[in-house]
Amino acid sequence: MNESGLPYEVDPVTLETMGLTRLDGAIERGPFHAHVRVREEPEGKRLVTFGAEVKGVDADVIFYEFDDQGNLWSKTSHVIPSGGLGFYHDMVVTENYYGIIENPTRFDVWKMVTEMTFGKCSLAECISFDRSKSTKVHLIPRPGKAAATKPPCCAEIPACFTFHHINAYEIPGTDKVVFDTVMLPEISFSTNLTNLAPEYYENGKSRSDYRRIVIDLPRQTATVSPPFAGRAIEFPSVAPHVVGSSHRSTYCGASAIVDPDHRAWGPNQAWARIDLDPLAGVDGPIRSNQVKVDAWVAEPNSFVMEPIFVPKSTSSSSPSSSETDGYVVGILHNADTKKAELCVLDAGNMAAGPLCRIRLPHHIPSNLHGSWVPECLPLPTIRGEDDAPVTPGQVHIVNRIRT
Repeated sequence: MNESGLPYEVDPVTLETMGLTRLDGAIERGPFHAHVRVREEPEGKRLVTFGAEVKGVDADVIFYEFDDQGNLWSKTSHVIPSGGLGFYHDMVVTENYYGIIENPTRFDVWKMVTEMTFGKCSLAECISFDRSKSTKVHLIPRPGKAAATKPPCCAEIPACFTFHHINAYEIPGTDKVVFDTVMLPEISFSTNLTNLAPEYYENGKSRSDYRRIVIDLPRQTATVSPPFAGRAIEFPSVAPHVVGSSHRSTYCGASAIVDPDHRAWGPNQAWARIDLDPLAGVDGPIRSNQVKVDAWVAEPNSFVMEPIFVPKSTSSSSPSSSETDGYVVGILHNADTKKAELCVLDAGNMAAGPLCRIRLPHHIPSNLHGSWVPECLPLPTIRGEDDAPVTPGQVHIVNRIRT
């Protein structure tokens, strides 16, 4: 999936790309974005996602809900006036609301005509951060829920930029919603590996930090916490059973550098679990005793990708209620060997490092997102260096995988 077109269907066993799909007619118009949330509902699991289409200067955002059999449950359209360039990359869902953030950007038509037309820049480089605008947090009522007849909420916060959100939930007995996200003070789409300088990691302007937004629904206002985790973070996730509900633990990639002033940072070279009191920041500032960071820093010249939380118990009859009773699985790139490792850590003791490291005989291109599927799928045939099929449990060196 990307953010300008339809999703691709992939064979779950062979990973063969089958082609574009409209999900049995569920997608009638507009793009279909790559981020999804799976929330436990009384009726069963619900997969929630969205797509945002530019309509003139407005954004037409469509939210989709599918049941655990892939059937379309609901589809909700919401127009954001003058929000066409909001750069909606991710979303959250709570018991009663969908949530997205409208980023403050503008499109440089002159740059598109004079540079992009002649191959001197990409389309993304024609989009720039606009500090003169506010960032807007939108909460849209879900159909069939208790808040379905209530008006949407749009709360403004100081200019910032977000790609990935952590989770959101409603505070019982109040009209407040907690929206946890990864926030950057600003962004430049012209930054790439060929023009990075040390200053990029020193001035804090593009540093991504864990931030908590608390929205007051009736007043349509919001407060934003300052950074509090010490490390820059990205690619966050929570335990599957707390998606859209109150959570304490967030798993993420993190910088090796810890800076209390939240200015210096670096690329993701650590995996971390950040524990934050669910009520922290709701009625006052976040206190240091409400935050705990448990991190493992990889070796020098090693870089980590998105961590995935895997519950130890996936049984529906005995699910685990603990957010740390599981494993964290992620891919590490070793720049010295130019090869990848699949690492498994104890979610409750990240600092202890990997319980298991599977060293692959090749590299894996840097990836963004993944997910854990508890069901066991049929495996393709694995062949060793001698081209003979490998017996399960046999020690071998993988040469290639054939389907």
